[in-house]
Amino acid sequence: MMDPIHSDEMREREKEQTLLRKIDLRIVPLMLLLYLLSFLDRVNIGNAKLANLERDIGLVGNEFNWSLSIFFIGYVVFEVPSNLILYKVRPSIWLPTIMIGWGITMSLMAFVKSYPALLVTRFLLGVFEAGLFPGLVYYVTIWYKRFEQSFRMGIIFSGSTIAGAFSGLLSYVIVSLTNDNSPLKGWQLIFLIDGLVTVIAAAIAYFYIVDYPEKAKWLKKEERSLVIKRLKDDVGDTDYKKPRDHTFDKGYILECLKDWKVYMSMLMLLGADISIYSFSFFVPSIVNGFGFNEVISQLLVAPPFLFACISTLTISALSDRINSRGPFLMLSASIGIVGYMVILYTTNSNVIIAKYIATCIIAIGYRIICHHH
Repeated sequence: MMDPIHSDEMREREKEQTLLRKIDLRIVPLMLLLYLLSFLDRVNIGNAKLANLERDIGLVGNEFNWSLSIFFIGYVVFEVPSNLILYKVRPSIWLPTIMIGWGITMSLMAFVKSYPALLVTRFLLGVFEAGLFPGLVYYVTIWYKRFEQSFRMGIIFSGSTIAGAFSGLLSYVIVSLTNDNSPLKGWQLIFLIDGLVTVIAAAIAYFYIVDYPEKAKWLKKEERSLVIKRLKDDVGDTDYKKPRDHTFDKGYILECLKDWKVYMSMLMLLGADISIYSFSFFVPSIVNGFGFNEVISQLLVAPPFLFACISTLTISALSDRINSRGPFLMLSASIGIVGYMVILYTTNSNVIIAKYIATCIIAIGYRIICHHH
């Protein structure tokens, strides 16, 4: 006969698991979609390059590289202000609003005719996208305990790998169906379609995002109470604050500035992001450099990102299970380094398969480290 206390504990755990599944089905797919679109819109310029963007608007020298870099200037400058606005404005308003901003910018990028116009649109894209990923991280903390967040963020972050694969497949279809006599060039359609899809998704998000657990009409009253209870149990009654009660405290900023771990984390993320974004932007050109034509190169961009998606989800689940991050960070960095070394030191042009496998290895390694950071 089961002990009554043990039986009560089992029922409570079952209630929590049922609640988590309900939250997961409502929150995670939408967050995944939003991040997928943000990453798709920032890296599809790499596919556009292979579809003759440089030739058609007359880019020369390092102008294409500056078009990539200026995105991050806007992103870095406006990331913190965007986070502060998020505290003042509800997530259901702010996140879809910035999405509409970058969706329109993305669509307008299809009609740029010069290098300065491309610079302006890329900068604005960075400005609008700056608030999304921090906003998603914040939104996840509203619903989940700390040890539950890594796997959910892993699923959301896998949106970037799905975006990389989808961008290659979409570009393959577009480039295959267009030619020099088409009303719009292949690169123009890439920008226009991606931008319009983002605007549509943002309009849906306005009505779908729920700001706080207390306002979730899709949860029963006792389920809403259980969400709050779980979060209080996780951080303690004294440390828990309802999201709408959060205030901006300069003391928190000073604490961060004095913490050496913040600066070490910055350096780690800097190294990982340099590697992964240079890879994401140029992987179509890298694959094309192996000897494939422009159309097939767009298609072959997809598999490295699909492998990265699988590895990200797998390692996220393992990380949550053993509640450890450091070993996985070191492992993923090592995997990425091996991939780059194979590409750098495999000079024989006949070893195309080895170079392509190395491309998949790079995607696997640096996708994991970016997420776990």
